[in-house]
Amino acid sequence: MNPVDPVQRQLDAYDAHDTERCVAEYADEVRVFRPPATEPILSGKKRLRRTTLRIDLPFPICNRWLSIA
Repeated sequence: MNPVDPVQRQLDAYDAHDTERCVAEYADEVRVFRPPATEPILSGKKRLRRTTLRIDLPFPICNRWLSIA
């Protein structure tokens, strides 16, 4: 797989304001960090989706959380 492909799909989902497509690019075991914290602020795709859908910003997940493990 070309490493650019998932990034492009995520950007396309961002442009379309499609939360489901954006979250689909993450692994089920996604862990989201807010540097400099060493512990994740959330873990798992289900939690990521729930958190994303609750945030009042137009579509924050693709541009706010960049560090995934």
